[in-house]
Amino acid sequence: MFPISHKTVIVLDNSYRFLSTSCGQPIDYDVCLKMKGGAPPGIIPLAPLSKSLWTCSVEAIQEYSRIVYDVFPGSERLLSLVTCDEVGFKIVMGWNSEHQNIAHLNSCFARSSFHTRPSSSFSRGSEPIWTEDSTLSNGVKAAIEALGTPTVTQTQIRGKNPREANSGRVMLIACFKNENQLKYVSDFMADCLNRYNKAMREKDDPNRLPINECHLTIVNIYPVGDLSPSSQIREIANFYPSPILSCEIHSSRGGTMFALKLLSLVQSHYHLASTTVTGIPMKEEQNASSSANYDVEIVHPADAHVNLPKIATGAGGGDGSCHRIPKEDANYETIPLKWCTPRTTSVELHHCSSAYRISPVDVNSRPSSCLTNFLLSGRTVMLEMTKLKGSKVMSHMLSSHNGELYIHTLYTGRSLLEDPPSISEGIGGRITDYRINDFGELMKRIKLSPIKPSMISSEKTVSPIDKAMGYLTRQTLYWPIVLGHSIMFNLQLHIAPLINLIPKDQLTVEDVNECKNAIYQIVKMESKGTSLVLPCVSARGKGPKKEELYKLLWRELDHYIEIYASTPQHKTILSTLRDLHVTSSNSDPNQSVKSEPMSPNRATSPSSGDKPINNSVIIPPLQQQSTLSSMPTFNVSGLKDESTMAWKELDAYNNMSEREKRELDEKSKPPAKRMRIPDIQSPSDSNSSASMVENRTNGSSSTVESKISNGSTSNQNLLSIWVNQLNSKSRKRQDLDGRSFKIAPLYVNLNHPIE
Repeated sequence: MFPISHKTVIVLDNSYRFLSTSCGQPIDYDVCLKMKGGAPPGIIPLAPLSKSLWTCSVEAIQEYSRIVYDVFPGSERLLSLVTCDEVGFKIVMGWNSEHQNIAHLNSCFARSSFHTRPSSSFSRGSEPIWTEDSTLSNGVKAAIEALGTPTVTQTQIRGKNPREANSGRVMLIACFKNENQLKYVSDFMADCLNRYNKAMREKDDPNRLPINECHLTIVNIYPVGDLSPSSQIREIANFYPSPILSCEIHSSRGGTMFALKLLSLVQSHYHLASTTVTGIPMKEEQNASSSANYDVEIVHPADAHVNLPKIATGAGGGDGSCHRIPKEDANYETIPLKWCTPRTTSVELHHCSSAYRISPVDVNSRPSSCLTNFLLSGRTVMLEMTKLKGSKVMSHMLSSHNGELYIHTLYTGRSLLEDPPSISEGIGGRITDYRINDFGELMKRIKLSPIKPSMISSEKTVSPIDKAMGYLTRQTLYWPIVLGHSIMFNLQLHIAPLINLIPKDQLTVEDVNECKNAIYQIVKMESKGTSLVLPCVSARGKGPKKEELYKLLWRELDHYIEIYASTPQHKTILSTLRDLHVTSSNSDPNQSVKSEPMSPNRATSPSSGDKPINNSVIIPPLQQQSTLSSMPTFNVSGLKDESTMAWKELDAYNNMSEREKRELDEKSKPPAKRMRIPDIQSPSDSNSSASMVENRTNGSSSTVESKISNGSTSNQNLLSIWVNQLNSKSRKRQDLDGRSFKIAPLYVNLNHPIE
């Protein structure tokens, strides 16, 4: 389908009233007034001149047509000129593509302006200058006649597709009486369209086309300083007199203001935009040694500015709106792009996404002429855009191809001609810690496959696709995209069973034991002071402390297990984790502390130093008591469940070498400040391990439990309680005084009286 802008009929009032009425804007024609010393004596200066409304309209239409021909060469957009008066109308320029140029248009205007027959009823000063209704009616009839005539392109396509729609635009320029006359024109246009289409349906004329859609632009022009009702006509954006006719009304003063009005209309009619090239260095005409900066405004298709909002929202950009400047005395905006001194003439070195023809707004000005000649000489000009935050970016380029000027839209990001971008390079910068391998494993687990109808049970109400969506939702309840937002996923080598088994819907007894062993493994790493190797730790300054990383790891594990804890087996694992890691300083020792989970959408990054989310309760660093009492405080309810851990600790200690035992004994000395958590499987000394074996055979665990029930070991673990119990038993028998190197009485009760 042809767009409405494919055919535009310009209807201009050619009555004697319109040709002879002044626009009201005087022009100093006498050159003597512009001399430095003024007019020579004895010479009477000429009075100022003023253009007629016809001359102002012709000049504005010339600029309108020049921009259309520059931006849309060939037969893409066609113009037709129609003149009308109270007697009739005349189509002075048709749709012939050979006549679509400024030279032929000027000759048409020259022939139309030769009007020697004044109106018999017109007398200067006695009659108003308004256009009569008969003139407007003739103009509407001429416009419909021109729209119904097919162009060369339409004739070619009509042979292939007879149902191809015919649409166009009519721009009527005249001096209207009031708004009622405007309503008369729109209603008359709608009625003429209906009658024309009805006649076309009754009679099939191969040289005529029905009009499927029409847009009527009424432009009212009145003299400067006119106070008649013509100057009070309001502008209306869009209204619809009929289903196939849309109408808009514009009003403007004559003179230079009318040219600006048509400049704004050509942008809206053909979807154009304005760009002002600022800061062009140019030598002064009077003084060649000095230079000044000038601005040149150009018009081009608006698609050249499509990427500007994207550039503005990039790194260092603003809110997506580029800097626009309202044009003075006009109702459109222009985007300023700063001139950059060209360093090369090779256009191929720049990666461009699109190129559009341009047309200077003021083609006769010296800055526009210099810029045009500069580009036609083969030079290339780079244009940079200033963002709202002050940063700059090269966004466009001006160059010439085969004698025609173009504006090129440059790529501000990666070129499509280069290698495809890596997944590690995102919009926010170079991110190298995406969980690519984990994402591949996730894709394998959630891969969809066809299901046989026989496998679908009629008793189940959940469809297979809903079941698959539920499985996908559960698998991604907590799934950080990058490793920098997680700690536990950097330790998959140590706690892989925990990470892989927790998202399952149901857990077996073996799964629960494996998850618990993974938790014990973390406790062992913390007790040994093993450093958490994280690739996302910032290189500037010192990273987070080891205790802080473990604290974040415990919080993340608590949150990870809690969001999946939908079965009793999951809750058992969560209870084990919280029994091993509770706050002993701010809570009752017989009551486990439950920390608030992190936000499911974002894990705290150990490298970013972020504060806790949603005021979550952070578990403080584990309290240190002694060599073995530095373990997290056990809950009373979980003491019996973990009684077998002590024997595992003893076995691990017995398997150590003498050097490892000696180093562990040195670490077990009471420190002056807080130390790392010791190994959960490392007893305090070899004597205590032997005592543990002896007490295990004698069944002395009941004594330990009674000790715990008395509350005297609130800050000790199971092994430290055992050692203290053995020490207390060994001190019940008094040592021999002779071993203390002092004189001891032989008979202690010698002097006591005998009862």
